[in-house]
Amino acid sequence: MIIDYQKIDQSAVFSSAVIPTMQRKYIIVFFFTGGLATLYLIIVYNEWEIFAIKSVNYGHRYAFNFNENNPIKANGSYESSRVALQLPNEENTRTEHGSAIKTILYWNKMHGEQEKYFYFGHGDIFKGCPVPHCYATNKRDYHESLTDFDAILFHGVEMVKGDIPKVRSPNQRYVFFTWESAASRPINNHVFELTPNYYNWTMGFRMDSDIPRPYAVVRDRNTNEIVAPSSKEVSWREPEDTFSDPELDNLVKEKTKMAAWFVSHCNTISKRDALVAALRKYIRVDIYGACGSYKCDKNQDCYGMLEKEYYFYISFENTLCVDYVTEKLYEILKRNVIPVVYGGANYTRFAPPRSYVNVEDFKNAETLAAFLKKLASDPAEYRKYFWWKRYYAIEDSKQSTLCKFCEMLHDKNLPRKSLLDFRKYYLDGQCHLPDPRWFQK
Repeated sequence: MIIDYQKIDQSAVFSSAVIPTMQRKYIIVFFFTGGLATLYLIIVYNEWEIFAIKSVNYGHRYAFNFNENNPIKANGSYESSRVALQLPNEENTRTEHGSAIKTILYWNKMHGEQEKYFYFGHGDIFKGCPVPHCYATNKRDYHESLTDFDAILFHGVEMVKGDIPKVRSPNQRYVFFTWESAASRPINNHVFELTPNYYNWTMGFRMDSDIPRPYAVVRDRNTNEIVAPSSKEVSWREPEDTFSDPELDNLVKEKTKMAAWFVSHCNTISKRDALVAALRKYIRVDIYGACGSYKCDKNQDCYGMLEKEYYFYISFENTLCVDYVTEKLYEILKRNVIPVVYGGANYTRFAPPRSYVNVEDFKNAETLAAFLKKLASDPAEYRKYFWWKRYYAIEDSKQSTLCKFCEMLHDKNLPRKSLLDFRKYYLDGQCHLPDPRWFQK
């Protein structure tokens, strides 16, 4: 049976914002259960992707994911890569995990206009999670009302006073997310965010976040468990002194330069530039980018060059804050280069022992430089800093974060909570100034 979609009250069936502007086909499907017919509108568009189905009777949301490799067949049957298929009766209007699809709204964007999906991606991003029944969108009119979203994710440090939700449900979770430290991105002028109980959950690099989202995770290759970063001490394997890898041996033999630093943010709160200047009195540090004289274009394999030519990389953070460990460490750990770290975190909870050199373990820049020169001159000792690669892998944190987020939204036993004093949570005891000893002559 073909119907004229224009004659249907869209608000009673489905939010029109879900449907992309493209050729649409509409099919009416009847499911008969207990003698009652429940009407479903299945929205199908030109790439045969079904975004969602809304039950008129129950109002529950179900997410499907079809693509050109799984088309709906002419006879009406289909091969789907579905997230969840529920028939409309009292027993199965909820998923096997006890609840309908939870919807999440990305309220604003990260880094201006650059990232509208919070670096989570879009589509079936929860696929593979133990509890996969969630759907995230940046379409504010996906539902008839903002109060229909189960959670709203805010990039808190880029919130604008004139652009906040006008309505709110007590059943929603407002989630504050940031990947920036409190020292570099203060929010003192965001009065609405500092209102008591504005946010329910936090997400970010801090390990005390309700939903931790570090810049990367360390996975144990044997147990397949994520072991770091952690809010407590990690039971790492003991470093091996007999580690050897023929490919690594050959790579180390080719290295000729001491240290490199890719940087575009020159003057920082951590004074890392001054520390590098102190180091350069004793060893060669090649500075690439806006803050130095060396260049590596985007179309070049800069990490490949780094791995081939340099012994060390300067993994210095721009602020010294609790748990603030960024890609400056993890991207280098993926390569055969030793990172020299400088930050406010307890690095023993973030990376395996003897996988980095920590500035804080040295008296001053001179003693640090002496250690690096000695290590670079001894290939056997240098190779020992890669022992851990047999047992641990560096991975993106996206999937583990998404899985925890969805699981929490479905957990009926989680107590209701909100942040009474957000300023205290965000600022107190989080960051410190650099130690003067690094800059003494």
